[in-house]
Amino acid sequence: MHNAQAQETFPSGMSVNYSCDPGYSLHGEASIHCTESGNWSFPYPLCAQAVICTTPEIPNGRNLDGRHPVYRPGDRVRVECNDIFTLNGIQEIRCMENGTWDPPIPDCSLDQPKDSLPPMKFILKHQCPSPPTIANGKHSGQDLEVFTPGVSVNYSCEPGFSLAGETSIHCTASGTWNQPFPSCKGCAAPPAIANGNRSIQDLKEFAYGSSVTHSCDMGFLLVGEATSQCTSSGTWVPPIPYCKEMRCVVPDVPGIGKAMMGMTYPIGTNLTIQCDDDYMLEGSSLIQCQDDLSWDPSMPVCSSASPSLGSYSAISAVTGVSGTMLLVLLVMGIVWRVASKKKEGYYHTYENYDHPIPMTVITDQKSSFAP
Repeated sequence: MHNAQAQETFPSGMSVNYSCDPGYSLHGEASIHCTESGNWSFPYPLCAQAVICTTPEIPNGRNLDGRHPVYRPGDRVRVECNDIFTLNGIQEIRCMENGTWDPPIPDCSLDQPKDSLPPMKFILKHQCPSPPTIANGKHSGQDLEVFTPGVSVNYSCEPGFSLAGETSIHCTASGTWNQPFPSCKGCAAPPAIANGNRSIQDLKEFAYGSSVTHSCDMGFLLVGEATSQCTSSGTWVPPIPYCKEMRCVVPDVPGIGKAMMGMTYPIGTNLTIQCDDDYMLEGSSLIQCQDDLSWDPSMPVCSSASPSLGSYSAISAVTGVSGTMLLVLLVMGIVWRVASKKKEGYYHTYENYDHPIPMTVITDQKSSFAP
């Protein structure tokens, strides 16, 4: 738990102190603070089960203080051997902070009768193989060369990793360890995303609180959150994103073949636009898909190469009016020409007479002559 009140955000500079419940020990920094970049100064610490010492096993001997289920640092135990066995080592041992007994747990060897038994140079004892060093962790027996029955080894993990298995194991009289070796678990390596990269090196395990940032190659769009964090449950939150290819779309342009409309093309694609029959291209026929998913140059236009029905109607109307006027003018010209010819013939007729007849002027006055 920590000493801060429950809230969603924390201002820069604010510190939080962590502590563990009884029976658990803190692994990591007890105090962390919010930095100006919006991150915590250290990964979140963990509370792991407190260090304990295993019950000392003494073949052919016993614990004078009785057996306890748990021995914590500072607890003391006194041991003695059964009859005909001799104690090799110190009778009183103490549980240490690292989970081991100090001095080492003694052992009991068979007494050597002075008269009936031949001299014994040594007593052969079983030994346990050296415990392995686990990834992202360590054990307390690094400095020991021999692991005899009764010797205990305590495992611990680096900050950000949790121990899976028993914290303490001990060598038995048969020369084997009483428990399987534990391991330190974190988050499994996040999967590599296709057409993208991540900000961390390739590891099999990642500590709790570790973060990874993903990015996509040019021409691809990141779907999801760029940064994910390893949680104490062993999962990455939010989920690892993926990269989606970015493509330019051919718009619905009249006159462009229907097979091209709605088609998509990757960034950098050069596309040649062709118009359908009876259409003429206006603009550049070669265009390229850009990073912002636009086309450069702009998408051309396909215009109709034949006049529309309205144009035909207008032309017909103009032609009809012009023809009518021309016909009227032609008729008027013919009439005028005929009239001119008749007038010319009338005067010629009178000119052919030798004695022209004087013309009588007729008025509207009444004649003085009787009929």
